[in-house]
Amino acid sequence: MKKKQLIFHILGWILSLGVGFPLLSYSANVLVVKGEIQNQDNQISIKDLQITIANKKRKISQRGLVDGQFFQATFLDFTGSVAEIGETFEVNAKLASGESVSNVSHILTEGDIIAAVAEINLTIYPKPKINDIAPAKGVTKGNTPIKITGANFRDGASLIIGENVAVATTINSENEITALTPVGVVGSIDLTVTNSDGRSDSLSKAFTYIQLPPTILTVTPLAADIAGGEIITITGENFDSQATIQFGEEAGIEPVIEKEKVTVTVPKSNIVGDVTLIVINPDGQRVETNFSYVEVFPWDVNGNGTVDIFDLVTVASEFGQTEVGLSGDVNRDGSVDIFDLVAVASHFGETASTISAPTILSDQVDQLKLALVQLESSKHSLAAQLLRQWMTANGHLPKESQLLANFPNPFNPETWIPYQLTNSASVSLIIYDVNGQVVRKIEVGHRLMGLYTTTDQAVYWDGRDDLGEIVTSGVYFYTLIADDLYQTKKMILLK
Repeated sequence: MKKKQLIFHILGWILSLGVGFPLLSYSANVLVVKGEIQNQDNQISIKDLQITIANKKRKISQRGLVDGQFFQATFLDFTGSVAEIGETFEVNAKLASGESVSNVSHILTEGDIIAAVAEINLTIYPKPKINDIAPAKGVTKGNTPIKITGANFRDGASLIIGENVAVATTINSENEITALTPVGVVGSIDLTVTNSDGRSDSLSKAFTYIQLPPTILTVTPLAADIAGGEIITITGENFDSQATIQFGEEAGIEPVIEKEKVTVTVPKSNIVGDVTLIVINPDGQRVETNFSYVEVFPWDVNGNGTVDIFDLVTVASEFGQTEVGLSGDVNRDGSVDIFDLVAVASHFGETASTISAPTILSDQVDQLKLALVQLESSKHSLAAQLLRQWMTANGHLPKESQLLANFPNPFNPETWIPYQLTNSASVSLIIYDVNGQVVRKIEVGHRLMGLYTTTDQAVYWDGRDDLGEIVTSGVYFYTLIADDLYQTKKMILLK
């Protein structure tokens, strides 16, 4: 210790002379870097620290001499300079293990150069500690809100989930971090919190990414002969390549599975009527819908082997009659009506993908929608499925529920927000500013399935908040909520 004190004394004496070391206002050929070590981590002893001071621009560095709570290093260059105003000196404190426990950067000022002394203090903060994460599971597409609890979290800390940086990380306190998960792959991964001083903590296999459940959007066709052998197409989302397809208790034959489409041959059935069509992913997640078996090809009303104009004429001639056993009662619901016409037209030429239908006047579309709602809640599932298929193919229903882009965009001061529904739902729209604050909530009310894309149908916003005040220019986000539908888009108000 006496030796270190002597060295410090001699260096100070040399600097006090100011002889042979001319100082310019912009550079120095001698510079002392010193400072105090403030240790807030009772698990670390200052005497175990290794202090390194470096000017990376000039590629010079020194080990600092530690005396109690203080450190010092002297940089000398008799033929040139060791530093200029604006250059950065970095002081790093490490343990013998190589773990960095503190790192501070200092930009040299004119005062530092004139005095030939730069004071840089180090603070050693406790290492962060992760205790828990909630929830511990989320979907692979990311954006799952999570909360990390623990200790010693500091402003500027980063959160890594697996190998990816978390989204919208917020340090709420030294004990809590909130964030959104990034996109990931199925499996359990580590969680790491790193403070700005480089000190970190990890929790092994703390978060598990799970596969999104499969969903079914359409099934074409919706019925097949009990003899089997017909190929059907299932569209949807999140189908696994190893998924299994079930028709009631029977397995689908030779399925070809893509992420958003399945083609499969219908197996033979011993029963007539509805069965449950099931797609099951390897992780056990499943989706179900109705599928119907019929004893004969029902759309061939006259039995000549072809669904043609003669079948349409037969149904039309019996239209409106309500008796058991009528030839035109294709869906066998006890009456010959629009649904029987749609059923025949949907399979005209025995090709499910070729859909030709009787003309439906615009003022009849809402009646069909109401009828579809009633059928889907009743025992007439086949009729409901056929009607929905026909209405979708002919543009009366969308293929999927979704929020559409507002128009005009950018706008001033008013805009219309269109949307479409595959099912009737209670609709509301919430408008947020860029800070996530609610600006306006519009309760649209209950709406039938359909397209709401014109100015008299779309949601209207006049650019005012819930208090009736005109909002400022900028970016806004709008979220449509319609039962299971929850979608958000961006719009711009320009004045």
